[in-house]
Amino acid sequence: MLTAALDVAGIVIVAALLPWLQRNINQYWLSLPNVSITSARIGKGEIILAIIGIGLWILTIGNLFSDSWRSLT
Repeated sequence: MLTAALDVAGIVIVAALLPWLQRNINQYWLSLPNVSITSARIGKGEIILAIIGIGLWILTIGNLFSDSWRSLT
């Protein structure tokens, strides 16, 4: 149970850091001279990777909190 709590704590820390890091990256790009920033469309590859990532998160959460789920894998 301790390892599950540590895993969840690590996920929470990463999830909390991501918006802060993204804000810093955005400020960096806005501070550069002679750089134009444009919005980009989301591509098929990014959608596929997002679906794979969601599936992996579901498997991870299932493994953390369910003994019966762990026995299936």
